[in-house]
Amino acid sequence: MSLAAAATRCVPGAPRMPLLVLTVVLLSARPAHAGDILSLIPSNCTHNTTDVGEAYFCSCLEESGVTFESSVTDQVLRSRTALVHAYNCTMYYTTFMRLEAKFPLYYSYPYRAVGAFFQGTVFLVGFLGNLLVVVVVRRSRAMHTPTNCYLVSLAVADITVLIAAVPNEVFMYFLVAQAWIWGNAGCAILIFLQNMGINASALSVTAFTVERFIAICLPLKARTICTVSRAKRIILAVWVFAFLYCIPWMFLTKVSPVRYIGVSDVQQCTFKLSRQAYLGYFFADIVLFYVVPLLISSVLYTMIAVVVIKMLLTVVSLFALLWLPYRSYLVYNSFAQTDEDKYMDLWFLMFAKTCVYINRYGDGARVVR
Repeated sequence: MSLAAAATRCVPGAPRMPLLVLTVVLLSARPAHAGDILSLIPSNCTHNTTDVGEAYFCSCLEESGVTFESSVTDQVLRSRTALVHAYNCTMYYTTFMRLEAKFPLYYSYPYRAVGAFFQGTVFLVGFLGNLLVVVVVRRSRAMHTPTNCYLVSLAVADITVLIAAVPNEVFMYFLVAQAWIWGNAGCAILIFLQNMGINASALSVTAFTVERFIAICLPLKARTICTVSRAKRIILAVWVFAFLYCIPWMFLTKVSPVRYIGVSDVQQCTFKLSRQAYLGYFFADIVLFYVVPLLISSVLYTMIAVVVIKMLLTVVSLFALLWLPYRSYLVYNSFAQTDEDKYMDLWFLMFAKTCVYINRYGDGARVVR
Protein backbone atom coordinates (compact mmCIF):
# COMPACT_ATOMS: atom_id res chain seq x y z
CA MET A 1 0.00 0.00 0.00
CA SER A 2 1.34 3.50 -0.89
CA LEU A 3 1.64 6.40 1.52
CA ALA A 4 -1.00 8.40 -0.36
CA ALA A 5 -3.43 5.49 -0.33
CA ALA A 6 -2.92 4.96 3.39
CA ALA A 7 -3.33 8.66 4.07
CA THR A 8 -6.79 8.71 2.50
CA ARG A 9 -7.95 6.27 5.18
CA CYS A 10 -6.55 8.27 8.10
CA VAL A 11 -9.11 11.11 8.09
CA PRO A 12 -10.76 11.05 11.55
CA GLY A 13 -14.49 10.49 11.35
CA ALA A 14 -14.56 10.68 7.57
CA PRO A 15 -15.62 8.03 5.08
CA ARG A 16 -12.87 6.20 3.26
CA MET A 17 -12.52 8.31 0.13
CA PRO A 18 -10.99 6.81 -2.97
CA LEU A 19 -7.72 8.43 -3.98
CA LEU A 20 -9.31 9.85 -7.14
CA VAL A 21 -11.77 11.97 -5.13
CA LEU A 22 -9.00 13.17 -2.82
CA THR A 23 -6.67 14.27 -5.60
CA VAL A 24 -9.36 15.98 -7.68
CA VAL A 25 -10.07 18.23 -4.70
CA LEU A 26 -6.43 19.30 -4.73
CA LEU A 27 -6.58 20.88 -8.18
CA SER A 28 -7.47 24.28 -6.74
CA ALA A 29 -4.50 24.34 -4.38
CA ARG A 30 -1.83 27.03 -4.11
CA PRO A 31 1.76 26.48 -5.41
CA ALA A 32 4.40 25.11 -3.06
CA HIS A 33 7.28 22.66 -2.98
CA ALA A 34 6.91 18.91 -2.99
CA GLY A 35 9.04 18.75 0.11
CA ASP A 36 6.29 20.51 2.06
CA ILE A 37 4.11 17.43 1.74
CA LEU A 38 6.58 15.09 3.34
CA SER A 39 7.95 17.62 5.80
CA LEU A 40 4.88 17.29 8.02
CA ILE A 41 4.95 13.50 7.97
CA PRO A 42 7.52 11.93 10.32
CA SER A 43 10.22 9.99 8.53
CA ASN A 44 9.63 6.92 10.68
CA CYS A 45 6.06 6.78 9.37
CA THR A 46 7.19 6.66 5.76
CA HIS A 47 9.80 4.00 6.33
CA ASN A 48 8.80 0.80 4.56
CA THR A 49 5.25 2.08 4.24
CA THR A 50 4.40 -0.33 1.47
CA ASP A 51 5.37 -3.23 3.70
CA VAL A 52 4.00 -2.31 7.13
CA GLY A 53 0.54 -1.46 5.83
CA GLU A 54 -2.25 0.96 6.64
CA ALA A 55 -2.57 0.28 10.38
CA TYR A 56 1.04 1.13 11.15
CA PHE A 57 0.96 4.29 9.06
CA CYS A 58 -2.25 5.66 10.65
CA SER A 59 -1.16 4.86 14.20
CA CYS A 60 2.22 6.40 13.55
CA LEU A 61 0.60 9.64 12.43
CA GLU A 62 -1.67 9.71 15.48
CA GLU A 63 1.18 9.08 17.90
CA SER A 64 3.22 11.83 16.25
CA GLY A 65 0.37 14.32 16.62
CA VAL A 66 -0.12 14.67 12.87
CA THR A 67 -3.69 14.23 11.68
CA PHE A 68 -4.56 14.00 8.06
CA GLU A 69 -7.55 16.28 8.48
CA SER A 70 -5.78 19.18 10.17
CA SER A 71 -2.10 19.18 9.25
CA VAL A 72 -2.02 17.38 5.92
CA THR A 73 -5.21 18.75 4.43
CA ASP A 74 -4.96 22.33 5.63
CA GLN A 75 -1.22 22.94 5.49
CA VAL A 76 0.12 20.67 2.81
CA LEU A 77 -2.43 19.32 0.41
CA ARG A 78 -3.58 22.79 -0.48
CA SER A 79 -0.65 22.78 -2.86
CA ARG A 80 -1.46 21.34 -6.23
CA THR A 81 1.98 22.18 -7.60
CA ALA A 82 3.70 20.36 -4.74
CA LEU A 83 1.67 17.20 -5.20
CA VAL A 84 2.14 17.26 -8.97
CA HIS A 85 5.89 17.65 -8.46
CA ALA A 86 5.89 14.81 -5.99
CA TYR A 87 4.20 12.51 -8.47
CA ASN A 88 6.88 13.32 -11.03
CA CYS A 89 9.86 13.02 -8.69
CA THR A 90 11.54 9.63 -8.62
CA MET A 91 12.93 10.11 -5.13
CA TYR A 92 9.35 9.81 -3.83
CA TYR A 93 8.54 6.75 -5.88
CA THR A 94 7.79 4.55 -2.86
CA THR A 95 5.27 7.09 -1.56
CA PHE A 96 3.43 9.27 -4.05
CA MET A 97 4.42 7.79 -7.40
CA ARG A 98 2.86 4.40 -6.76
CA LEU A 99 -0.22 5.46 -8.69
CA GLU A 100 -1.40 4.25 -12.08
CA ALA A 101 -2.61 7.72 -13.07
CA LYS A 102 -1.09 11.18 -12.84
CA PHE A 103 -2.25 14.76 -13.01
CA PRO A 104 -2.78 16.20 -16.50
CA LEU A 105 -0.57 19.05 -17.65
CA TYR A 106 -2.33 22.40 -17.94
CA TYR A 107 -0.31 25.21 -19.52
CA SER A 108 -0.77 28.58 -17.87
CA TYR A 109 -2.33 31.39 -19.88
CA PRO A 110 0.90 33.45 -20.04
CA TYR A 111 2.78 30.36 -21.26
CA ARG A 112 0.17 29.74 -23.95
CA ALA A 113 0.17 33.37 -25.06
CA VAL A 114 3.96 33.71 -25.24
CA GLY A 115 4.45 30.33 -26.92
CA ALA A 116 1.69 30.89 -29.46
CA PHE A 117 2.90 34.41 -30.29
CA PHE A 118 6.61 33.69 -30.73
CA GLN A 119 6.31 30.29 -32.38
CA GLY A 120 3.47 31.55 -34.56
CA THR A 121 5.63 34.49 -35.64
CA VAL A 122 8.57 32.18 -36.37
CA PHE A 123 6.28 29.98 -38.45
CA LEU A 124 4.89 32.85 -40.55
CA VAL A 125 8.25 34.56 -41.12
CA GLY A 126 10.08 31.27 -41.76
CA PHE A 127 7.42 29.90 -44.09
CA LEU A 128 7.05 33.08 -46.16
CA GLY A 129 10.81 33.74 -46.26
CA ASN A 130 11.72 30.24 -47.41
CA LEU A 131 8.84 30.18 -49.88
CA LEU A 132 10.09 33.46 -51.34
CA VAL A 133 13.54 31.92 -51.87
CA VAL A 134 12.02 29.00 -53.78
CA VAL A 135 9.82 31.25 -55.96
CA VAL A 136 12.57 33.75 -56.83
CA VAL A 137 15.13 31.11 -57.77
CA ARG A 138 12.51 29.14 -59.68
CA ARG A 139 11.39 32.08 -61.83
CA SER A 140 14.77 33.69 -62.57
CA ARG A 141 17.10 31.76 -64.84
CA ALA A 142 19.96 34.00 -63.79
CA MET A 143 19.53 32.58 -60.28
CA HIS A 144 20.00 28.98 -61.43
CA THR A 145 23.43 28.44 -59.88
CA PRO A 146 24.75 25.50 -57.86
CA THR A 147 24.77 27.58 -54.69
CA ASN A 148 21.16 28.67 -55.13
CA CYS A 149 20.11 25.08 -55.84
CA TYR A 150 21.38 24.04 -52.43
CA LEU A 151 19.68 27.06 -50.86
CA VAL A 152 16.37 26.00 -52.43
CA SER A 153 16.82 22.49 -51.04
CA LEU A 154 17.50 23.96 -47.61
CA ALA A 155 14.44 26.21 -47.90
CA VAL A 156 12.18 23.27 -48.81
CA ALA A 157 13.53 21.27 -45.87
CA ASP A 158 12.87 24.17 -43.50
CA ILE A 159 9.32 24.59 -44.83
CA THR A 160 8.70 20.87 -44.28
CA VAL A 161 9.81 21.06 -40.66
CA LEU A 162 7.83 24.23 -39.99
CA ILE A 163 4.59 22.80 -41.41
CA ALA A 164 4.98 19.44 -39.68
CA ALA A 165 5.93 20.77 -36.25
CA VAL A 166 4.96 24.34 -35.40
CA PRO A 167 1.16 24.46 -36.00
CA ASN A 168 0.62 21.27 -34.02
CA GLU A 169 2.93 22.51 -31.25
CA VAL A 170 1.01 25.77 -30.90
CA PHE A 171 -2.36 24.00 -31.06
CA MET A 172 -1.38 21.59 -28.29
CA TYR A 173 -0.76 24.48 -25.89
CA PHE A 174 -4.53 24.78 -25.60
CA LEU A 175 -5.31 21.06 -25.15
CA VAL A 176 -5.42 19.12 -21.91
CA ALA A 177 -2.32 17.00 -21.36
CA GLN A 178 -1.09 17.65 -24.91
CA ALA A 179 -3.90 15.53 -26.33
CA TRP A 180 -3.34 14.18 -29.84
CA ILE A 181 -6.28 14.69 -32.19
CA TRP A 182 -4.81 13.78 -35.58
CA GLY A 183 -5.12 10.01 -35.27
CA ASN A 184 -2.60 7.25 -36.02
CA ALA A 185 -1.98 8.40 -39.59
CA GLY A 186 -1.31 11.97 -38.49
CA CYS A 187 1.05 10.76 -35.77
CA ALA A 188 3.11 8.69 -38.21
CA ILE A 189 3.13 11.26 -41.03
CA LEU A 190 4.01 14.30 -38.92
CA ILE A 191 6.82 12.50 -37.07
CA PHE A 192 8.13 11.21 -40.41
CA LEU A 193 8.02 14.66 -42.06
CA GLN A 194 9.72 16.34 -39.11
CA ASN A 195 12.63 13.91 -39.11
CA MET A 196 12.95 13.87 -42.90
CA GLY A 197 12.99 17.67 -43.07
CA ILE A 198 15.57 17.96 -40.28
CA ASN A 199 17.84 15.35 -41.86
CA ALA A 200 17.50 16.78 -45.37
CA SER A 201 18.32 20.22 -43.98
CA ALA A 202 21.53 18.97 -42.35
CA LEU A 203 22.62 17.17 -45.53
CA SER A 204 21.80 20.20 -47.70
CA VAL A 205 23.96 22.43 -45.50
CA THR A 206 26.80 19.92 -45.77
CA ALA A 207 26.50 19.71 -49.57
CA PHE A 208 26.41 23.51 -49.80
CA THR A 209 29.56 23.74 -47.66
CA VAL A 210 31.42 21.27 -49.88
CA GLU A 211 30.37 23.22 -52.98
CA ARG A 212 31.62 26.49 -51.46
CA PHE A 213 34.91 24.84 -50.50
CA ILE A 214 35.50 23.63 -54.05
CA ALA A 215 34.52 26.99 -55.56
CA ILE A 216 36.89 28.96 -53.31
CA CYS A 217 39.77 26.60 -52.64
CA LEU A 218 39.80 24.71 -55.96
CA PRO A 219 38.67 27.35 -58.47
CA LEU A 220 40.09 25.58 -61.53
CA LYS A 221 38.14 22.39 -60.78
CA ALA A 222 34.99 24.26 -59.79
CA ARG A 223 34.00 24.92 -63.41
CA THR A 224 33.66 21.20 -64.10
CA ILE A 225 32.58 19.97 -60.66
CA CYS A 226 30.26 22.71 -59.40
CA THR A 227 27.58 22.64 -62.09
CA VAL A 228 23.82 23.05 -61.84
CA SER A 229 23.12 19.56 -63.17
CA ARG A 230 25.50 17.98 -60.66
CA ALA A 231 23.97 20.03 -57.84
CA LYS A 232 20.48 18.81 -58.78
CA ARG A 233 21.65 15.18 -58.74
CA ILE A 234 23.26 15.65 -55.33
CA ILE A 235 20.10 17.27 -53.97
CA LEU A 236 17.99 14.40 -55.30
CA ALA A 237 20.31 11.92 -53.59
CA VAL A 238 20.06 13.91 -50.33
CA TRP A 239 16.27 13.77 -50.31
CA VAL A 240 16.07 10.12 -51.34
CA PHE A 241 18.46 9.14 -48.55
CA ALA A 242 16.58 11.25 -45.99
CA PHE A 243 13.28 9.71 -47.15
CA LEU A 244 14.49 6.12 -46.96
CA TYR A 245 16.29 6.65 -43.66
CA CYS A 246 13.17 8.08 -42.00
CA ILE A 247 10.70 5.44 -43.24
CA PRO A 248 11.05 3.39 -40.00
CA TRP A 249 9.49 6.29 -38.11
CA MET A 250 6.25 5.49 -39.93
CA PHE A 251 6.16 2.17 -38.07
CA LEU A 252 7.64 3.24 -34.73
CA THR A 253 4.84 5.60 -33.72
CA LYS A 254 1.41 4.97 -32.28
CA VAL A 255 -1.48 6.74 -30.62
CA SER A 256 -2.15 5.33 -27.18
CA PRO A 257 -4.36 6.41 -24.25
CA VAL A 258 -2.74 7.85 -21.15
CA ARG A 259 -4.57 7.79 -17.83
CA TYR A 260 -4.90 11.07 -15.97
CA ILE A 261 -6.61 11.99 -12.73
CA GLY A 262 -9.85 13.92 -13.10
CA VAL A 263 -10.17 13.65 -16.90
CA SER A 264 -10.94 10.96 -19.42
CA ASP A 265 -8.11 8.97 -20.96
CA VAL A 266 -6.08 11.25 -23.22
CA GLN A 267 -4.79 10.06 -26.61
CA GLN A 268 -1.12 10.87 -27.17
CA CYS A 269 1.31 10.31 -30.03
CA THR A 270 4.06 8.09 -28.63
CA PHE A 271 6.61 5.49 -29.72
CA LYS A 272 5.87 1.79 -29.93
CA LEU A 273 9.23 0.77 -28.53
CA SER A 274 10.77 1.59 -25.19
CA ARG A 275 13.32 4.36 -24.87
CA GLN A 276 16.15 1.82 -24.64
CA ALA A 277 14.95 0.04 -27.78
CA TYR A 278 15.34 3.02 -30.08
CA LEU A 279 18.46 4.50 -28.46
CA GLY A 280 20.57 3.10 -31.30
CA TYR A 281 18.39 4.77 -33.91
CA PHE A 282 18.41 7.98 -31.90
CA PHE A 283 22.21 8.12 -31.62
CA ALA A 284 22.58 7.22 -35.30
CA ASP A 285 20.49 10.32 -36.01
CA ILE A 286 22.79 12.45 -33.89
CA VAL A 287 25.95 11.11 -35.51
CA LEU A 288 24.77 11.16 -39.14
CA PHE A 289 22.84 14.41 -39.14
CA TYR A 290 24.56 16.49 -36.49
CA VAL A 291 28.07 15.36 -35.54
CA VAL A 292 29.29 14.44 -39.03
CA PRO A 293 27.84 17.54 -40.78
CA LEU A 294 29.20 19.73 -38.00
CA LEU A 295 32.70 18.26 -38.30
CA ILE A 296 32.70 18.49 -42.11
CA SER A 297 31.46 22.08 -42.07
CA SER A 298 33.92 23.12 -39.37
CA VAL A 299 36.91 21.63 -41.19
CA LEU A 300 35.95 22.97 -44.62
CA TYR A 301 35.10 26.46 -43.40
CA THR A 302 38.40 26.56 -41.54
CA MET A 303 40.20 25.67 -44.77
CA ILE A 304 38.11 28.25 -46.63
CA ALA A 305 39.05 30.86 -44.04
CA VAL A 306 42.74 30.06 -44.46
CA VAL A 307 42.49 30.37 -48.23
CA VAL A 308 40.48 33.58 -48.02
CA ILE A 309 42.92 35.11 -45.55
CA LYS A 310 45.84 34.20 -47.80
CA MET A 311 43.97 35.63 -50.76
CA LEU A 312 43.22 38.87 -48.93
CA LEU A 313 46.81 39.20 -47.77
CA THR A 314 48.01 38.63 -51.33
CA VAL A 315 45.60 41.22 -52.74
CA VAL A 316 46.51 43.81 -50.12
CA SER A 317 50.25 43.19 -50.51
CA LEU A 318 50.11 43.43 -54.30
CA PHE A 319 48.01 46.57 -54.10
CA ALA A 320 50.50 48.20 -51.75
CA LEU A 321 53.60 47.19 -53.71
CA LEU A 322 52.34 47.85 -57.25
CA TRP A 323 50.90 51.26 -56.50
CA LEU A 324 53.84 52.39 -54.33
CA PRO A 325 56.18 53.56 -57.18
CA TYR A 326 53.55 55.66 -58.95
CA ARG A 327 52.08 57.13 -55.75
CA SER A 328 55.58 57.96 -54.49
CA TYR A 329 56.34 59.64 -57.81
CA LEU A 330 53.21 61.81 -57.54
CA VAL A 331 53.85 62.76 -53.92
CA TYR A 332 57.47 63.71 -54.57
CA ASN A 333 56.65 65.90 -57.56
CA SER A 334 53.73 67.54 -55.71
CA PHE A 335 56.18 69.10 -53.24
CA ALA A 336 58.65 70.21 -55.91
CA GLN A 337 59.01 74.00 -56.01
CA THR A 338 60.21 74.29 -59.61
CA ASP A 339 60.24 72.13 -62.71
CA GLU A 340 63.93 71.54 -62.20
CA ASP A 341 63.18 69.95 -58.81
CA LYS A 342 60.67 67.47 -60.22
CA TYR A 343 61.74 63.90 -60.79
CA MET A 344 61.15 63.23 -64.48
CA ASP A 345 63.07 60.04 -65.15
CA LEU A 346 61.18 58.40 -68.03
CA TRP A 347 62.36 54.90 -67.23
CA PHE A 348 61.04 55.14 -63.67
CA LEU A 349 57.74 56.58 -64.91
CA MET A 350 57.33 53.68 -67.35
CA PHE A 351 58.10 51.22 -64.56
CA ALA A 352 55.57 52.86 -62.20
CA LYS A 353 52.81 52.82 -64.82
CA THR A 354 53.56 49.22 -65.70
CA CYS A 355 53.10 48.24 -62.05
CA VAL A 356 49.70 49.97 -62.05
CA TYR A 357 48.67 48.06 -65.18
CA ILE A 358 49.79 44.79 -63.62
CA ASN A 359 47.52 45.49 -60.64
CA ARG A 360 44.59 46.16 -62.98
CA TYR A 361 45.26 42.87 -64.78
CA GLY A 362 45.36 41.02 -61.46
CA ASP A 363 41.98 42.47 -60.43
CA GLY A 364 40.43 41.38 -63.72
CA ALA A 365 41.92 37.90 -63.44
CA ARG A 366 40.50 37.47 -59.94
CA VAL A 367 37.03 38.53 -61.14
CA VAL A 368 37.12 36.07 -64.05
CA ARG A 369 38.32 33.29 -61.77
